[in-house]
Amino acid sequence: MSDRNYMGSFAFDGTAALQNGDVPAFRLIEGGRGLSLQAQETESTVTLDRIQLSIVQKAALVAVSFLFVVCSFAMVSAIESNSSNYASSVTAGIATTDLTVSPGDSLSQIADEHPIDGLSIEQTVDWLKEENGLSTSTLLVGQHLVVAE
Repeated sequence: MSDRNYMGSFAFDGTAALQNGDVPAFRLIEGGRGLSLQAQETESTVTLDRIQLSIVQKAALVAVSFLFVVCSFAMVSAIESNSSNYASSVTAGIATTDLTVSPGDSLSQIADEHPIDGLSIEQTVDWLKEENGLSTSTLLVGQHLVVAE
């Protein structure tokens, strides 16, 4: 009686699952902790074997990845090109005037005081740099700038 555990009115001895071998969801791992770890290593090896790709599949994966990168760069270039084309079309024919830089002036402040319809302040700053041949945002007191009226 010590071999059997009682649960309610049903008795079992732990071998009932072994008697029906056609249940695919049940798997018995015999042994202690060491054998259990070996079984897990075997399972991971089987899983890795399923993930291995053939040479053709690897080549296809590389080709698809390459195409994705190329398409991404093409889209970014198209967006930047459209943005600069838009700015060029907006700034074409703008009436300009000459401005002398005063102490404390900045390109952002000048762009805010002399806005160009259809452009953000950042785009106006870029236009000011391009129009005046500036490579940086540094201004000198007394410097002459071409700005939008």
